[in-house]
Amino acid sequence: MHSIRQLRPFAGAAGVILATLAACPLFASCGSDFKKTVDALPPPRTEAGLERFEFRSSLLKKTMGMYVYLPPGYAPGKTWPVVYLLHGYRNDEIEWFEYHHLGEVADRLIAEGKMEPVIIVAPRMDNGWGLDSGEPAMDGPSPKSALYRGPYESYFLKEVMYLAETRYGASRERAKRSLGGISMGGFSALHIGFRHPELFAKIGGHSPAIRGWDVPDFFIYSDGRKRSEHDPIELARTRDLKGARVFLDCGEEDELIAGARELAQTLKERNVDVTLLTAPGGHNGAYWHAHLERYLLFYAGKRSAIP
Repeated sequence: MHSIRQLRPFAGAAGVILATLAACPLFASCGSDFKKTVDALPPPRTEAGLERFEFRSSLLKKTMGMYVYLPPGYAPGKTWPVVYLLHGYRNDEIEWFEYHHLGEVADRLIAEGKMEPVIIVAPRMDNGWGLDSGEPAMDGPSPKSALYRGPYESYFLKEVMYLAETRYGASRERAKRSLGGISMGGFSALHIGFRHPELFAKIGGHSPAIRGWDVPDFFIYSDGRKRSEHDPIELARTRDLKGARVFLDCGEEDELIAGARELAQTLKERNVDVTLLTAPGGHNGAYWHAHLERYLLFYAGKRSAIP
């Protein structure tokens, strides 16, 4: 279990609010009880800025976390386009906003008129690869590097998205929803997005961990999980991705580039709208920092501003 940390305010952001949430059982059966739980929470932020909170996941049976960016002009009482961004291996919900300072980049692009105001939601996903992998358990002695079993795909779809929609007004329309991630999070985003293409108009994999020596196939495709039902490349061959836009990128010195190229080629053969960006760099923050603006312009850029 990760402990909550004190955050630094970002340029253009009004600061961070911490809250604690106790989640109830599956939303389909919670009904009014879950609404009461949500109503009992400390009030959410009502203006632009960053909010981070922890909550008890009933599906994973432990405390999880979420980091949310609310754009300039944000106000409750309306729905907002939303971008869900998933973190990489050994990281958590702070990666996008504390390591990569994505809030500052978004503030600047919106101020320059290049990007539409959107909510950005970064949930804690553990080292779970976005899979539904049985009863919650940690496989390994170190919480930082262990693989995590549990219903992570269901947790994202039923708890994370529900919280974003009810607490912040995140849109429920496919056309206004995007999903992306870095490295392991790139695999997770592509895996979840391709399995549920009716939910997301734009899906991104940034240095996605699809093929490579450090991709734990022994974990991902174990316990009866068929590659055809979970591998993003195999899903790209069979799922109906009509109307979806996909953005892939990878550093030219990154060992994972072969998987990104294979996926892009597979999508092109299926006539899916896919963009593949390759550029100098490896599998590290320096490469991702150089492309943060491009990521945001894909998810929420005004058409005239997209390079």
